Amino acid sequence: MRIVENVKPAELDDVRRVAKLIQQDTRTAKYDLVSGILCDDNGDAMVLPTVLESQKRVVQNWGRVPFSTRRFISGVEHLVFGADFCQKNAQQLASVQAPGGTGALRLAFDFFAQQLKGERIWIGTPCWSNYQNVAKAAGLATQFFEHTSQVEVFEQQLVDTKPNDALILQSGAHNPSGSVYSSEEWQQIAQVCRRKQLIPIIDNASQGLGRGVEEDSEAIRVISSICPNLIVATSFSKNFTLYHEQVGALTIKVECERYTRAVQEAMNGIIRSNYSSPSQFGASIVTEILGDDSLRMTWEKELMDVRSLLKQRKHALLTSINNDKAIPTHTVYGVFFQLPLALSDIRALRTRDAIYLLDNGRISLTGLTPRIIENVGTCIRHALLR
Repeated sequence: MRIVENVKPAELDDVRRVAKLIQQDTRTAKYDLVSGILCDDNGDAMVLPTVLESQKRVVQNWGRVPFSTRRFISGVEHLVFGADFCQKNAQQLASVQAPGGTGALRLAFDFFAQQLKGERIWIGTPCWSNYQNVAKAAGLATQFFEHTSQVEVFEQQLVDTKPNDALILQSGAHNPSGSVYSSEEWQQIAQVCRRKQLIPIIDNASQGLGRGVEEDSEAIRVISSICPNLIVATSFSKNFTLYHEQVGALTIKVECERYTRAVQEAMNGIIRSNYSSPSQFGASIVTEILGDDSLRMTWEKELMDVRSLLKQRKHALLTSINNDKAIPTHTVYGVFFQLPLALSDIRALRTRDAIYLLDNGRISLTGLTPRIIENVGTCIRHALLR
């Protein structure tokens, strides 16, 4: 018997499954509204000017100036938690570089399972489809709750939680809905976590692409001020246009600084038996930008331009659809939002019009260039009217 004959292919999640359908579609005109890769108006992958400048510096100094992990970590912590928190409470933070956002989440889940003896993670729906896969790979059970801004309903859905369960939340604009919680709502969520002794794990996937760099970290700032412990997985794929460089970080805020070293070494131990050490090139680019005041300021201005571009694309699409009432978007921000389409309509858009979005109606604005907006909007309008 061949030892591999019983190997079964992995079940594809929604994103990978639709991406495969796009790849298999042989039509010349097909529209990928699934990918989160930022594209310019010509449809080419966007690279921020600050990233190009930083890359030039990194290449010029490659081999002469060693990569500073401490400088990378300091930049990440100041970006995610803010200068004020780091000035007062930096000793409560343990951080490591991770291979992208998914790698950071896997490390978070492994740490939760192995070191905190956690067994179950609660996932809000609608959600990014890979959460459940990563949790399963880490040996964790999953439970689900519906996202809601009504704190009473939110807490009622968590009635079956146990102390030391984890709750995964998203900072900034939500994927897939594009919605955001207010500061007051985050405070209420944090109080629920504290009262029920839950461990919040925040997926910080696109800081700066929702409402702003500071605004998108509001959840982290609020929860860190209320909950004794907090885990934050950060990705730099979208906001630094480094989608294929896999640059991420994991930061754990502990209740007391005397625990920081043990947490740091525990994370390093998990890393050592997994990927041992992450790649340096993409992280060096991020480090250069976050560590240079002028580059950092310019980078934030560039993100402002990207937010404006995404907003323009969303407005143009909704104008083309001509159905604003069916798609409330006044509180929707960022890269993604959802269309109120039936699954049959979504599948019809794929087969009839070569327009690809996820089964839950999520649409990515990153590839919605001006030349395709009118056609895509017209097709979606017809689908909504059926």
